[in-house]
Amino acid sequence: MHCPAVPVCRSIYGKKKSKAYLFQFSRVPDTARGRKLKACHGMELGYVFGTLSKADGYNDLDFALSQKMMDYWTNFAKTGNPNGPGLVDWPAYTNESDMNLEFSDTIHTNKNCFKKECDFIQEQPPYPSR
Repeated sequence: MHCPAVPVCRSIYGKKKSKAYLFQFSRVPDTARGRKLKACHGMELGYVFGTLSKADGYNDLDFALSQKMMDYWTNFAKTGNPNGPGLVDWPAYTNESDMNLEFSDTIHTNKNCFKKECDFIQEQPPYPSR
């Protein structure tokens, strides 16, 4: 799911009308779903919306990560910038830096996340029309 987001961020950056913020979610919770699916697309939603439950196996690390993610998303909704006090700086995407924020057991920045794979996909010709 990361690779389709990169061209969108590149386009937003190229037009410079607004900033784009790219992220990667790689936290694998110790839940039945986490053990089966790992850090799959959509796994971050419970964290973003604060719907985690101890009964499902989420632990204090998950709840702390969820709080930080809710802070980022709330800041972005309010101001267009996800950053705020007590949060790791989430750099706006630029083509030159290709930075993103990774939400995992820790929150940290990455550079060129899946670059080789995303560049390969973007270089492929479009499907022929039918």
